Amino acid sequence: MKLFSFKLLLFLSLNSFFSFSQDQECILYFKDGTAIEGYGMLKIVNILDPKEKIKFRLTKEEKGDFWDFEDISKITFIGFEMTKTFEYIKTSKYEYPKLLEILVDGEVKLYRSPETITYK
Repeated sequence: MKLFSFKLLLFLSLNSFFSFSQDQECILYFKDGTAIEGYGMLKIVNILDPKEKIKFRLTKEEKGDFWDFEDISKITFIGFEMTKTFEYIKTSKYEYPKLLEILVDGEVKLYRSPETITYK
């Protein structure tokens, strides 16, 4: 029974939405150079096909739309007395671009993956 419960819990968690950020103020930058301000959140819609998407809305009352690397170049979250910028970067020619946090922005950029997985 415990094994069945574990498998059921695992299945439900793999097919649900995962959030990497709270819904907070942000600036969404498009590939054409334009930008809009609103409220955003980083999500993985399907863990079996892990493409990070951005849920964005102009006001907190709106439902919001999902955006991905096809139209968006980066997103900057504003709040909690700091700003965090995430940029779509292609890390492998066989994978979709990933949203990586920019730690150092200059002549050379330093990125960090927002998720941390530890294996033992």
